[in-house]
Amino acid sequence: MSQVPTSGDRVVGLDLSEVDWYAADLSGVSFSDCRFGDADLTECRAVGAAFDGCTFAGARLNATRWQATAFVACQFERTSCFDAAFDGCKLTGSRFASATLRPLHVSGGDWSFVQLRGADLQGLVFDSVRMSDIDLSATDLRGTTFRDCDLTRAELREARLHGADLRGSRLAEADTSGLDLDGVRIDVAQAVELAVHRGAVLE
Repeated sequence: MSQVPTSGDRVVGLDLSEVDWYAADLSGVSFSDCRFGDADLTECRAVGAAFDGCTFAGARLNATRWQATAFVACQFERTSCFDAAFDGCKLTGSRFASATLRPLHVSGGDWSFVQLRGADLQGLVFDSVRMSDIDLSATDLRGTTFRDCDLTRAELREARLHGADLRGSRLAEADTSGLDLDGVRIDVAQAVELAVHRGAVLE
């Protein structure tokens, strides 16, 4: 399938490897169990699209603009998301492996249960994003800002956090064991939360 689908179309189980959909508008299109191997989606845009169980292996999503779009249980393997923007998008249960994620623009939406283990997220800004149960272990978060995010039960073991700004975000039950918090910006409520999580008794 080389022709770009249009709003209302439902695409199921197709191998869309190596399609060239440069600057295509995928608004309102639904994809299920499709494979975008080495596909060129550069500068694509979409409002209200849906990708369910899709694989983006070696795909190029550079400078794409996604609004109110769902990527549920998708695999992003060696995917280039340079300068991509996700506004109010749902990425629940998706996995990123060896993906290029800088620069990246994320505002709102739901990134719960997303796997970003070992990713380079230096200097990014996550604004008002739900990120409960997200796997950020061994990620590079130096200088990264989490503004009013929900990091409940986030996995942060071995993450590099120097210069990160966590102020205003929820850290309830987040796994911060063994973390070096030197240079990390937190607010008073978070300081108390972290202390209790590490066994401190407040009186």
